[in-house]
Amino acid sequence: MAFSGVGSSLTRDSPTFFEMLAAERLMNTLQDAISYGLSVYGQRSEVCRRLLENEDDLFFLIRVILESHALKSYNASFAEHVYGLRRVPYGRKAPPQEEQKKTDRGALLLTNRQKHLSVILMTLAPFLRAKLMKMYTNYSSNSTDQHSNNNNHGATVCWKDVLDALWKRRHNRDDRKTHSYRNLMGTIQMYCRQHAKRLCVKAVPWLHTSAHMVDLCYKLLYLLQKSPYYSPAHHFIGIRVAQLSADDVARSRHEKMVHRQSILDGIQKSTAPLPFKLLRIGSLKMKHYVSDHTTTALILAVFGFKVLEWWYTTAEEQGASLSSLPVPVPPPAIPPIGGMYALPKDCSLCAICQKKRKNPTMVSHTGYVFCYPCVFKHVSEQGVCPVTGLVTDISDLRRLYD
Repeated sequence: MAFSGVGSSLTRDSPTFFEMLAAERLMNTLQDAISYGLSVYGQRSEVCRRLLENEDDLFFLIRVILESHALKSYNASFAEHVYGLRRVPYGRKAPPQEEQKKTDRGALLLTNRQKHLSVILMTLAPFLRAKLMKMYTNYSSNSTDQHSNNNNHGATVCWKDVLDALWKRRHNRDDRKTHSYRNLMGTIQMYCRQHAKRLCVKAVPWLHTSAHMVDLCYKLLYLLQKSPYYSPAHHFIGIRVAQLSADDVARSRHEKMVHRQSILDGIQKSTAPLPFKLLRIGSLKMKHYVSDHTTTALILAVFGFKVLEWWYTTAEEQGASLSSLPVPVPPPAIPPIGGMYALPKDCSLCAICQKKRKNPTMVSHTGYVFCYPCVFKHVSEQGVCPVTGLVTDISDLRRLYD
């Protein structure tokens, strides 16, 4: 009974651990869906292929747009808004009571500073982490080859080489275009580049592990109802995540409709020409339509990606099950006919030269094996299989390898 409450909420309006986990994984699934779509269309479109090569930059821009709009409109991230959650100030970094903006029912709204920090931590931090991991993968995969090349060609630069270049530069006080100056700068640049790569290879695993350990501790504390913060980012910003009630959803929709209607009324009452008014109203309605249906479109894209992933995974599993079936019995061999070469009793001998086969070659549609020079000469001159007499071409010969 000690774990009977695991996964439930700490306060009445706090979401469960599994709701937070689902919201956290939604953006990763969306990125996978976008990458899959670009990989499919990239086989036909050069533009999609280039976007796929820079998918981290593309998804960073998409995420900045989605998160900024969601925080501005709903006081929540895009994934949290999908799951009916919102962010409220909490802890020591919450603004004073007299400075807090409130809705009609007293729900606290985020400050501009909290919104900006939320966008940065939800977009820029994952982008930099992905770039850093790519650099680490690149440097670590090439470290062995570079080390062997440096040992062979003497390209490793140590601090003694830098001191030697400085000493030579000291005794040659010409202008900056001299060979000694260029040699000094090249040595320093190579030294800094090599040590930066080594530092990246050594430091990134520790930083990655430390960040995941801290994040795991926050998740465990939230799971065990010991902390209201789901992640260290929430603690740093000074917010917590709460559930939206039915009244909150209805009030939010009503406020949005009132705000939009007031903008449309202001355009209609303006003294601008009629075509200009119609153009502004049409563009504004189009903007509202896209804003209202963006979430639904992205969720459908994720759902379609999951369906395709399930479909192809099932097909691969079926193919793997078929590959594990026993090998079928081969068809019966075509018997030799009279007037052609007779088969020797020893299967390792060639039927043409009666010697041990050299460079064994098979006639593909009859299955008999001969020496390559023997069968090539016979097929080139007579155009038939040496044993069965069936019509054979040079393209029907298949070399066999041990």
